[in-house]
Formats: sequence, structure tokens, C-alpha cells
Amino acid sequence: SFDIPTLVAPNGVDPAFFDIPETREQARTKLGLPQDKIIIGYVGRLEVAGKDKGIGMLKEAYENMSRRAPVELLLVTSVPYRQIPLYLRAIDIAVIPFPGDQHAKTTSPIKLYEYMAAGKAIVVSDYPDPKRLAEMLDDLVADPERIKTLGLQAREKAKSHTWDIRARTILNLINDDI
Repeated sequence: SFDIPTLVAPNGVDPAFFDIPETREQARTKLGLPQDKIIIGYVGRLEVAGKDKGIGMLKEAYENMSRRAPVELLLVTSVPYRQIPLYLRAIDIAVIPFPGDQHAKTTSPIKLYEYMAAGKAIVVSDYPDPKRLAEMLDDLVADPERIKTLGLQAREKAKSHTWDIRARTILNLINDDI
């Protein structure tokens, strides 16, 4: 009998792809979005394997927010991939609204790493509770400096989750085992 090595290698991202020249304001102008709002956004598909990815819950959470006046919700569900960095530049808070089903509990969404590389404050709902998600969003909207700080931290962390690093990690395991 021999031991089979186990490795957890999360998804990765190409940070350079999200390093676009447009400022937040320029991105919003190009996309026809308001300059004076905090934009909470979701970028991705509505469904996976025929199941809702939590967009209904996100909409309900937005409706339940107590600090909704300075906020706009943006759902980007069908654009060419090369346009995603522009949309992410325009967004202040990026959301991953996991609906709590088995698929959501067993995936490593690339969207997380894209949000990180784009320097977004990220809110991840790990259970299907729109009221709790609304509270999380309200807390962040109340603290614009925290939005910026979390975004900078996310961008820095994305540098350790590149595709090159992921490939090297996997190759090192394979080479060590040979």
C-alpha cells in the first residue's frame, strides 16, 4: 500500500486582467451608472446546474437594507468576459450570495478570486438568509473607509492566488511524489 498525497489547490486568477486603466468614475461614466451611489454588485450567472445561485436572495436582501438610500444594486449576468473588469471597477461592494445548497457548499468560485483581483470589498453569504445578508451589507455601507480597506486587502491577497502559483503548487506535489 502507498499513500496518495492530498492537495487542496483553490482556483486562481490573473490579476493583470483586472488591472485596467479606467478609474471608478470613468467606468461608471462608460457604463451609464450613477457617480453618487455605493454600488453593490454581482457579476456572474443566475444559475448553475439548473439551480439559482442566490440572486433572488440578494434582491430580497437589498430590499431589506435599512441604508438603501445611498445604494444601487447592479446585477451583471450576461456580458462578454473582457468587459467584466470594467463592471468590477464600477462596483464598490461585490457579493457572492450562496444559496446554501450542496453545490454552493462544495465549490471554489472563480468569482471570489476575480473580485479579489479587482480590489473589491466582498460580502459572502454562506447561508440563505436575506435578512442577515442585508445586515452585512448595511454594516459595510455605513463604513466607506472599510469598503476601501477591504478592497485593498483583497487585491493584495489575490497576488497569492494566481494561476501560476496554483500550477507550481500542483507541479511541486507531483514532482515530490515521483
